[in-house]
Amino acid sequence: MDNKSTHIVFDGKKIIVSPDIVIVFEFLIEIEKEIESLLGFEKKLDSIKKQYLELLNLTIFLSKELKDNNIDSDFTFSENPATIADKLKLHLPVCSQMIVLFANLEVLFCLNISYQKETDNDKEIINFAMTDKIVKEFLNSYFLVDKNKYYKQNEKRFSKISAQQIRYLRNYLAHFFSVGSDISITPSVLNNKARKLEKIFKEQKQNNSIFISPEDLYELIKEATILMIKEWNNDFVNDQQKFKRRILLVQSVVKKNAAVIIPSKNLNL
Repeated sequence: MDNKSTHIVFDGKKIIVSPDIVIVFEFLIEIEKEIESLLGFEKKLDSIKKQYLELLNLTIFLSKELKDNNIDSDFTFSENPATIADKLKLHLPVCSQMIVLFANLEVLFCLNISYQKETDNDKEIINFAMTDKIVKEFLNSYFLVDKNKYYKQNEKRFSKISAQQIRYLRNYLAHFFSVGSDISITPSVLNNKARKLEKIFKEQKQNNSIFISPEDLYELIKEATILMIKEWNNDFVNDQQKFKRRILLVQSVVKKNAAVIIPSKNLNL
């Protein structure tokens, strides 16, 4: 352990780490890439649909020009081009997005447990992760706290939510594909309408009613990650030996459990 380099510098935007612990941050980056791909899927489809409709309009125009100028064309579509736009419509999987995001949050939680409790034992980490007190401590330290920039920006809404309610929401989604009764979820594209609905609930004296979207959850998780890395950075500055001891245990957890990404170009098949 003593010959391992565990240098870390984090300025809030970019991070520089030693090669011996880079695997931890590469792991977190790969998760972020996957989440962003999932959440951005609808926007990509909308962009494709828009471009396709532009091409369809051009095709209609060119077809008319061919006809008006008596130019023969034997080309025919296998099906009506207008149906492609309908095929690009997506039933937005909001519950699925939220479940994946909670999985992301739990990864962060388990890495934090490994760091704080100084263990790389899977069973110990799982037992800690199932302890209600530890769950609430984590959420109240990184997630539902003023230091979380996204929470602070939306404190009027998020202050209505407790750590216990977040835990219940996660459990209902994972176990019943449902949201229970305390918190409702909404697609990110309907955030503005959700705010209006919350206002109506408040006028009707239902002050605890609140909607959160996958975007809300993702932004809270991103800021929680930043807070955790800032804490690691501070530990490195204040006590490098303690930081080394702890971060190498996190590295061990990642090495044992993280998925191995193999680019297709590296597969000689």
